[in-house]
Order: sequence, then C-alpha cells, then structure tokens
Amino acid sequence: MPYKDKEQQKEYYLNNKKKIQEYKKQWALKNKEKIKQKLKEYYINNLTVIKQKAKKYRKENLERIKKSQNEYYYKNKELVDSKARQYQKNNREKQNAYKKRYYELNPLEKEKAKQRIKNWKLKNKNKLNFYTRNYQTRKMRACPNWANLEKIKEIYLNCPNGFHVDHITPLKNKNICGLHVHYNLQIIPAKENLKKSNKFNG
Repeated sequence: MPYKDKEQQKEYYLNNKKKIQEYKKQWALKNKEKIKQKLKEYYINNLTVIKQKAKKYRKENLERIKKSQNEYYYKNKELVDSKARQYQKNNREKQNAYKKRYYELNPLEKEKAKQRIKNWKLKNKNKLNFYTRNYQTRKMRACPNWANLEKIKEIYLNCPNGFHVDHITPLKNKNICGLHVHYNLQIIPAKENLKKSNKFNG
C-alpha cells in the first residue's frame, strides 16, 4: 500500500476493499503451487507448535467443535458416510494395523471398545439380525444341493479359538463369487481373516 501511516492504510483498504480482495484472489490462483509448497514447508518446520495449538484449541472449544461437526454431518450425512465407507474399503489393512497398535498401547481403550460393541449389539438387535440373516442368506444361496454338509460342519466344529473359518474364494466379491462347500473352506487366524475381508488373490 502507498501509505506508511496505519490509519491511512486502513482508510485505503476500506476504500479499495473489493479491488484488493480481487487482486489477492487472482494472485492466489496464479501461485497455487507456490502457496501449497510454502504451507507444506511451514507445516513440516512447525509441526510440534501446530499440534500443540490444535490440541489447546480443541480442549478450549470442545463443545463448539462437536456441535459444528454434528451439524455438518447431519447436513451431509450421505456424502460423509459414503466417503467413510470408501476410505475403509481402500485402507482396511492400514486401519487394522493402526487399531492393533493402538489397543496394544491402550488396553483400557480395547476393553471400552469391546463394551461399546456389546452395547451396540444390545441396542441394535434388529440391525444385527439383518446383517446376520443377510450373510446367512448369501451362504445358503452359495451352498449347492450336492455340498457335503457333514464335512462343512466338521470344519466349523474343529475351528479353535482365535481362528476363523474362511472362504478361500469369497462368497461376495466384485469379480468372483465362491461356493459354500468344504473344499472352499480353510481355517486361518482371525486377524488374517479380518485383514483379508472379501479380497481374492487367485
């Protein structure tokens, strides 16, 4: 600005507010990568301070933040849920590894999580029944008349604690769907089954 005096600067800004804002906007558009790089460098160089400030702000404005997040969620519920599902789908292994590490370091949180799941199941019996029935129906449809039910039963009965009965070729996959037959079943550690989900690497 052409003025050194603060009052003159203020007056100049007020008289030319739209012009100045438009100039800044155009400059930012022309220098997008430069700004992005500077912000990245600043973040890396001031990571500790930024985190401390963010933590302090969150602590002092917790209710306000929660209210804002809730309002945004209910206004954009479908979009938020869709993005969350997509992220979970694309980062399942990363999330499982993070949860495992987090619960190893915070055993009390692990117990709290178990209790939350237990409470959810008690409060959402209808939903739980729907998910269970949905899976059972898929399994029944994938179980042909000629399937050896005794061998299938034997595999499930011999599955030890900490292990799951897994479908080698998943019952539901975007590229291929397997059958619920004894030669498509295997006993694997529970954590491997959860990590695998409905992936197929055949």
